[in-house]
Amino acid sequence: VFVAGSGVLYYNLDIRVDPDNVRWETFRRTLVGQGNITAMAASTVPQNKLFLGTGNGNVFRLEDSNAPDEINEITGSNFPDGYVNCIAVDPRNGDQLFAVFSNYGILSVFHTTDGGLTWEAVSGNLEENPDGSGSGPSTRWLEIMPNGPDNIYFLGTSTGVYSTQLLDGMNTEWRQEGADVIGNVVIDMMKVRPSEGYIAIATHGNGVFEASVDVPLTVNIYQDKYPCIGNNIVLRGNTVFQGPTDDFDFQYQWLVDGQNIPGANSNGLRLNSSEGTYQLQITNRATNETALSNPLVIQYVSNEFCDNTVTSLDDRLIDDDGVIAYPNPTQGRFKVAVGEGLQAETLRVRLLNTAGKILNQGVYTADQLEQMDFDISTQPTGSYLMEINSSKGKIAKRISKL
Repeated sequence: VFVAGSGVLYYNLDIRVDPDNVRWETFRRTLVGQGNITAMAASTVPQNKLFLGTGNGNVFRLEDSNAPDEINEITGSNFPDGYVNCIAVDPRNGDQLFAVFSNYGILSVFHTTDGGLTWEAVSGNLEENPDGSGSGPSTRWLEIMPNGPDNIYFLGTSTGVYSTQLLDGMNTEWRQEGADVIGNVVIDMMKVRPSEGYIAIATHGNGVFEASVDVPLTVNIYQDKYPCIGNNIVLRGNTVFQGPTDDFDFQYQWLVDGQNIPGANSNGLRLNSSEGTYQLQITNRATNETALSNPLVIQYVSNEFCDNTVTSLDDRLIDDDGVIAYPNPTQGRFKVAVGEGLQAETLRVRLLNTAGKILNQGVYTADQLEQMDFDISTQPTGSYLMEINSSKGKIAKRISKL
């Protein structure tokens, strides 16, 4: 979960673990001075790219939303001085996205197909004049609906909903949708559900509308956690919330490395530390239509980000309680000092490498653990993860071998 506060981005790795005592982390690099964060969107393919827009008209890209320092500015040289109200990312291509400016009197919709290296204005016939001046509507929100190999683009404005299937720079033709139902009202937000062509439209003061678009079946999958060693990752795919009906009756089959996984026939798949390239095949038995999802490569790692990762819904990450691994970094041998808060605890300890292999494990008192000599001198240079479990929760310490 990501939350923006002025120029600071906060995140929580799994808000479901302890919703009454949520521990929010802060990305170390903030956008203070660049304007308040006013828009966010994440990619699906590949997963974990995060895009941010600001009230000063800037756009930023986090190459991996799990790597706090990798923030690059991708503001277009042709952007106006305006307010980024929405960022929309193609669910099948994380390099195709839109930046939507809500100001009047400026070019208002920009499109990129190369991840923000270059941008092109595509507001087309919605502008009265080619430079955006005049009495064109304010644009508020954009959604992308996959339609076979192509897309349908829905744009919410101050005068209703418009759509197009062909982007052609400032020659793009936007056509109004639902003029006799929705009318010329301000659109605050829209959301699409590509699996069944569903779109919901929220207006300013005139209620919420819904519609269905006849599009081919589309499947996207995602992982619910970062693949830190020890994480119990669940992959998830499309769900039709009103099914089964005359139109939707989904059958699921998960695959790994191109092979069916026996018994994996729901819209979620628990991996239990298994690696590989995963896909989900969905068949709509109501229409005999079948589609295969994006491939998702799962490889488990141990890095600095993982030191703050909650590893399952049953394990709550706690502060280190005075636990110190020393020397760290190490040439191979190290010891562990335990703080007063864990002196009376029974400690379950695991030392893992980046492939998830357990190198050492045991159950110790605090005194016994402090007497232990851990030795990774025969292991390769890199990062290792030590997990210490007690009745208070889990402590994760990264060990670096030189």
